[in-house]
Amino acid sequence: MSSVLADTALRARRFGRVNWIGLWSLFLRDFLRGMDIWKITIAAPALQSLLFALIFQLALGGISVTMGGLDFNAFLVPGLIAFVVLERGFESTAYMMVYDKLEGMITDVIGAPLTPAEMVTGFALMAAVSAVLPGVATWVVLLPFLAALPADPVALIFFAFAGGSMLGLVGLAGGLWADKWDHISGIQAFVVVPALYMSGVFFSLDRLPEAFRAVAELNPAWYVIDGMRYGLTGTAVADPWTGCVVLLAVNAALWLLCWGLFATGYKTKA
Repeated sequence: MSSVLADTALRARRFGRVNWIGLWSLFLRDFLRGMDIWKITIAAPALQSLLFALIFQLALGGISVTMGGLDFNAFLVPGLIAFVVLERGFESTAYMMVYDKLEGMITDVIGAPLTPAEMVTGFALMAAVSAVLPGVATWVVLLPFLAALPADPVALIFFAFAGGSMLGLVGLAGGLWADKWDHISGIQAFVVVPALYMSGVFFSLDRLPEAFRAVAELNPAWYVIDGMRYGLTGTAVADPWTGCVVLLAVNAALWLLCWGLFATGYKTKA
């Protein structure tokens, strides 16, 4: 009996090809942390978007305006929802990673029986789900401005999840790089938010000079916004299939980058 117990104690637990329990635990750990502050992560972005919509209504003063071949409200609402999804995707990983590093809780992740691939996948999935929820809340509060069901729900769901995971991976890499709150706040203020605002949230890219439009179309976030606009209204500038390919490629590249950072212990090990 003692020999059997000794053999069991020395044998490493086998999780199979994928540690599904660990992957789910990592997902749930950070997802629930975001839900604990739902007033900030879900309600606040939705109310901010509602405020933007009201401001534009007051600024237009009842004037009929079209943008990108759509009524302005039909153009604006998808952009606001996409902005919330993308920004929340970044915040969900970036700020949690910096917090874990500064508080010494990063050991909970790197010490878990998870491979770098499982860690990155868990964070990407958490970011996607965490980003979509405030997007849904934003859609609900903006229904008075665009009271219509999505024209293509499948496309809308794909672009929302792809955008959330994309910015989640950006936030994950940025959080690993950042040594303090100022670093990650700087990335958000000077890189992420300007990139999102210049991706067609409030205006159609055909309003830009040709040179600037070409640069704007290189921004992957534009494909998320254009794709979600297609999912909600059925109208898009780019071919949605092109957007799908671009986002899958960008997500794959970012996943590999984050995998490399975790695999080498970048700024997670002394």
